[in-house]
Amino acid sequence: MVGITTNVGERARVVALREERVEINEIAARVGRGRATVIRILGASRRLGDNQVPPPKPRLGGKKKTSKRTDTLIRRSLIYISRNPRDIAVSYYYFLQLLTQCSYQGTFSQFIHMFINDITMYSPFFSHVLGYWNSRHQHNILFITYEQLHHNPIKVIKQIADFLEISVSTSDIEYISTCTSFTNMTHNPSVNYQHWKELGFAHKDKGNFLRKGEVGNWKSHLNEEQVSMFEVWERKHLKNTDLKFIYEENTTQPTT
Repeated sequence: MVGITTNVGERARVVALREERVEINEIAARVGRGRATVIRILGASRRLGDNQVPPPKPRLGGKKKTSKRTDTLIRRSLIYISRNPRDIAVSYYYFLQLLTQCSYQGTFSQFIHMFINDITMYSPFFSHVLGYWNSRHQHNILFITYEQLHHNPIKVIKQIADFLEISVSTSDIEYISTCTSFTNMTHNPSVNYQHWKELGFAHKDKGNFLRKGEVGNWKSHLNEEQVSMFEVWERKHLKNTDLKFIYEENTTQPTT
């Protein structure tokens, strides 16, 4: 959510209201912001590129004071989660078939061609990921990967807590790891988005929002030609960077 001056809590509230299908004008009235600001918040998935995250503006007036570091963490901390592009492409294909507003009708092969040629929604993939990768050493950016979370959730949860300067016990971390496992999230109505089907956002007969949650599921979908296309595309964009993706389970995890 780079470039939006509203805080994390307000963004969450706006998004939550939007999921309740509240109209833009009503959201603006509830959060005390202008219509244009609400629209920017809802569409705020933007590329970081080579720019720095703008420094936080000082708070004025009679609000409760917090330390500069805490205030920055509350309003500006950013955790970026990346995933290998092959699994993303497969997951994205099923996601677009699931949504009633999209209902992608093309073939899987056509979709892969669109993804690699950066003509799917939210493209281009590499400039987005590399923008955050190249800025990962900023104090308020944490870059982690889906594969790291899958391989060692305990370690990554501790890393996130340290980044946010939150003190957590071993039992806390283990509890979070259990609650956020793919199996538990699949059965948790608070996060499995099954309600989208009742609201008409998703088809009832085209799978679930949480589908597989695997590392390397692309191997069950991509043929040799498609894998070769991905390899060429990946080499082109990664040749001048030290970013490395994990494509299979039980592979040595890179450090970030």
